[in-house]
Amino acid sequence: MPHFKHTFGNLSRVHFDKMKVSTRKRPISAEFLSADDATFHTSNAPIKGTYNVSSGVSLTTSKSFIDVEMQLHRREPTPADGRLPKLWTTSTLRTSRGSIRATYDLHTTTPVKEYSRYSIEAETTLGKIDIDFADAPPVHVLSLHAATTFRRARVFVPPQFEGSFTMRSLYPFRKVVDDRENYDIDPLGRNRSRTLSENYEDPFVRKGAVVWGSADVIQGEIDLKSTLGSTAIVI
Repeated sequence: MPHFKHTFGNLSRVHFDKMKVSTRKRPISAEFLSADDATFHTSNAPIKGTYNVSSGVSLTTSKSFIDVEMQLHRREPTPADGRLPKLWTTSTLRTSRGSIRATYDLHTTTPVKEYSRYSIEAETTLGKIDIDFADAPPVHVLSLHAATTFRRARVFVPPQFEGSFTMRSLYPFRKVVDDRENYDIDPLGRNRSRTLSENYEDPFVRKGAVVWGSADVIQGEIDLKSTLGSTAIVI
């Protein structure tokens, strides 16, 4: 419904299989909304609220900001679902000339030995990106890509994360904050230490990795890009 404001209250007792909302020049907000797949689109207006999804969520606007709490649930379908499982639970946030702030809470119903996979994309221009995590499974694979121009892109990595990171911005506008002393408890209880390494740096790119103990194969990845802006990753 174009030119209508969309406001959702606390719908914690309702779950949608699919939900798609589109408007123009009007805000979209949700106190709490739950769905397998959710798509929300507007322009010249903000998107706010708490979104709980198990398959994928896409929030798109322009010339305004996105400020959300995201609960991503990775679950294996039951036989009654009659559906094949998706490889990734996905979240896409896009705007222009506006900031993106998102806090993610990652959950899973799969056994620890089976990796839960989450894909997060955030993209804007002329706006800051700030992403952090309230929680994540002890074992998971996170693929996170964030890009902006002229502003900062910053990510607070969940302490359970294992993987590589790449920061694409001009030197010296790249910062790695080592906060490991505040998160020194092995999520799997194996008394492993958390290792931070940096293996490449030039005037345009800085690369590294963080793992618990020793990892033969690194599956997670974080890629931050800011054209003529700064990037920061808090480990």
